Amino acid sequence: MRFNKVLLICSFFAVLFIILFSYSAHFGDISFQLRMARLQKDVRRIVLEKNPVEAFASLQEQIKSNPAIEDECHDIVHEIGHAAYEKYGLKESFKYQNDLCGSGYIHGVIEKYFEDHKGEAIDATKICNVTDGRCFHGIGPVSYTHL
Repeated sequence: MRFNKVLLICSFFAVLFIILFSYSAHFGDISFQLRMARLQKDVRRIVLEKNPVEAFASLQEQIKSNPAIEDECHDIVHEIGHAAYEKYGLKESFKYQNDLCGSGYIHGVIEKYFEDHKGEAIDATKICNVTDGRCFHGIGPVSYTHL
């Protein structure tokens, strides 16, 4: 009987420790994710008020001051692409193409284009110049997620 009590108490504290440890680890991640969400809003605002070049410059400064951002910046650059598409349209957005953060910009531009043309048959050769491999690269993952 005494052994069962000790086992129960040890189990209780083990579970409590795991919960507390998990919470503190997630808390750090949540804080970082909130900073990333704020950064997405900031770069979006910069594109809409200025242009994508300024947004890329701002993001590069952020990466210099906090290198951990570079590991998570692909989605942030998607947001620069989204805002550029909304501001300039498809063809004009391509002029600001930048390979920062794994070509997230072109993914974001094309992702927004696909959202605007949901359910339509899309001819990739009408979107991309046949010689522009980066554009076709952008279509690949986006078309897969928007099937």
